[in-house]
Amino acid sequence: MTQTNSPLKGCIIAITGHTGSRTHAQIAAEITKEAGGKFTSSITRRNTHLVTTKCEFDRRTSKVRQAIQLKIPLVDLDWLDDSIQAGRQVDHQRYLYSVTESTAFSPKPSDSFTSALGLKRSASSFSESPEEKRFKPFNDDGDNIDENITDEQTAGSHDQIIPLDDGCPFVGYVVYINDSKTVFDATLNLTRSDLNCNKFYRMQVVWKEDDFRVCFRWGRQGETGQTQAAGNGSRADAIQRFQTKFREKTGLRWNERHESSINNKYVFCQMEYKSSTKEADDDERDVDRKSLSPMSPQKVERALEIKLEKHTDVVLKLIFNAEILATVVKDLQYDSKALPLDNLSKKIMLQGYEQLRGLNELIQKRQDDPKFAKNIYGTTFNEAVKMLTDRYFTLIPHSFGRSKPPVISTMVQLKGEVRLMESLEGMADTVRIMASGDEDDRSVGRMQQLYNELNLEEMSLVPEDDDPESEYDALRQYLVATSDSVHRVSFNIESIFRVSRIGEKERFGKFCKTMKTSDRRLLWHGSRCTNFAGILRQGLRIAPPEAPVNGYMFGKGVYLADMSSKSGNYCHAQLARGNMLLLLCEVELGKMRERTVHDYDAAEVAKSNRCQSTWGQGRKGPSKWKDAGGVWDELKGVKMPDTSEPPGDTDVPKSDLHFNEYVCYDAAQVRVRYLLHVKETRRGYY
Repeated sequence: MTQTNSPLKGCIIAITGHTGSRTHAQIAAEITKEAGGKFTSSITRRNTHLVTTKCEFDRRTSKVRQAIQLKIPLVDLDWLDDSIQAGRQVDHQRYLYSVTESTAFSPKPSDSFTSALGLKRSASSFSESPEEKRFKPFNDDGDNIDENITDEQTAGSHDQIIPLDDGCPFVGYVVYINDSKTVFDATLNLTRSDLNCNKFYRMQVVWKEDDFRVCFRWGRQGETGQTQAAGNGSRADAIQRFQTKFREKTGLRWNERHESSINNKYVFCQMEYKSSTKEADDDERDVDRKSLSPMSPQKVERALEIKLEKHTDVVLKLIFNAEILATVVKDLQYDSKALPLDNLSKKIMLQGYEQLRGLNELIQKRQDDPKFAKNIYGTTFNEAVKMLTDRYFTLIPHSFGRSKPPVISTMVQLKGEVRLMESLEGMADTVRIMASGDEDDRSVGRMQQLYNELNLEEMSLVPEDDDPESEYDALRQYLVATSDSVHRVSFNIESIFRVSRIGEKERFGKFCKTMKTSDRRLLWHGSRCTNFAGILRQGLRIAPPEAPVNGYMFGKGVYLADMSSKSGNYCHAQLARGNMLLLLCEVELGKMRERTVHDYDAAEVAKSNRCQSTWGQGRKGPSKWKDAGGVWDELKGVKMPDTSEPPGDTDVPKSDLHFNEYVCYDAAQVRVRYLLHVKETRRGYY
């Protein structure tokens, strides 16, 4: 390859952002094969350029922030194309994106995200249009890598029933779905903390027997708001009214609804419409379950063979409990009326996480690098956190009553929102499963239908037995003996189940075979009752890359404990009438990296040290361990605390942690073994 046809020789280029019809892989091939340059998927000091888009630059996504910090030029894709076309590396100055202190945009307290950042494109020939002031709905690096996240709000079929909004006055009408399966249903949100603005706008085209109407509802998040219905009965009139109002509120045409939003306008929140939970979950399973689609003949046959035991029925009614769900939603201050849980799309979740990640960086670097907000966002810390907070609350609606929306500016606030996002994911799974099946099908009981939706290989009751050598009593002792007085809680067992998830045994076994150092233990994991439908159906999951790492003491992973009351604290039993669900999991810890203080980068450091997990060493823990094979033959070789000796000091007196914490960074390291239904008695609650 000669110099003439190697215009990018010596260039090391990374890419971020949506690049139209060309994929990143195609552009990477152009860089390396056609232009003689080098391509990297991540940002390092060696990079000479980051090719990005104005949308990505305005949104300050992960790679953009890294490039700014490393002083790597951020250039438009046109620079790459023009260089290849010219057969030489053209001067990148007129293609640059830059943060400047003086700009044509005057930052004002009321300005929204893009204009308040003080951004400008260096090339004077480019003008700012409303379309250029939008942010696009992609993940943290702007790469739409998940093919299951679609850009279309569509129904699974033309006859799918879309829930009518509460403000619709028409009886027997349904939401209109056109020939291309587009659903004429829009949820719009807008939060501006400086103006005490936290509002929604809902609109739907509904019809019945060729009579078409458009319904509107608007107001403050958490309130019913005002309603209006309009239309002369024709489809064309209803659709025109719908599209006109949509453009008035968002600044976008209806067919542009998936484009980036416009400053100071409502944001369109994409709904997820699925005819079954299977469609959303197939990609997360390790086995082919197409034969077990919701209420297929095979599932009906299997359901008829199962007579749920009383204790199983009780647990299912606890997991799928609408009142408990409502209590948890209210406690989290999430506005499920503005964005129903069963319509909460993965795209919206990832965008929400992205805002929290940006806030995390701002908060974390405030002390160490006071100029970080100015260097990255072109404004002050207070203005930057306000803008990211507003965008987060716009995407993930909260109900604050008439109070002013708070600004997320501390790590405590941030961690609270991370926990909320995790809970939303679990509750969304629960609501979708509850919405599946056929409540009118009398051949299969409702609880049996819900049980079948979990697709468990086994959920069998462990018989109650007072014999100290019995499986039941050994597990009871593990629960009671590892409940520490510092948590001021006592447990009463309602039931214990052996649990086996389809495909998990094979996945776990495959992982264990790769271990040179094996350390298998039987450990606790606790979560809200409302999260257990998703946990049992899909297994324990690790937070996505978009989530801020500082929301987790030892990085993103599956957290487990050897003290029952520690895991019990995450169950929030006070919101479930004193009920809690706990898992006992067989865990392959492998080689552990030991820590005594929080370490947000623990996941990356563990992997670089060829460790499979982190052991947060507490000051108190089990005094002795034993082989769990004495409890159940299948657990031979797995360690569990020997409760004949009470927990005591661990000889790690200077640890910041009171109790041990075990963190796995691969979900395949964990195999669910038992589910315990426990009644909690906590001083001051009951």
